[in-house]
Amino acid sequence: MAVFSIGAIENLNPNGSFRSSSVVIRITNTTAAPLVPITVNVYNAPGSAPTGTVSTLYFTTTFALGAPNSVVTLTIPTVVPAYEIRVSSPAVAGFISDISIEAQGKDAAGNNVPEHTFPFGDWGLVTTV
Repeated sequence: MAVFSIGAIENLNPNGSFRSSSVVIRITNTTAAPLVPITVNVYNAPGSAPTGTVSTLYFTTTFALGAPNSVVTLTIPTVVPAYEIRVSSPAVAGFISDISIEAQGKDAAGNNVPEHTFPFGDWGLVTTV
């Protein structure tokens, strides 16, 4: 299994308001086989205000991603001081190019938040099992 993450994303403006109230994430199957399960977990990330915040899972979903080139788009709430998104796929260890992930933060009015734009190249491999 391959697990990808963008790491902890700070989500507070200097005035204390949230930069992004949601993130639209797009996951594409880049293989010829269906992928089951794809799991998306979103955490309230530690290291944000208030100091000592513990990582807490607040959104999770699991689904199948048909093939080839199937796409699933999710809108995930991000009204927390910092968040981390992790996406796992059923890839065999060493075969990690089975999905492409993109994410775009949106403010409360639905506008793109440029500093919360995450193309596939921003997603780091956390682990393979």
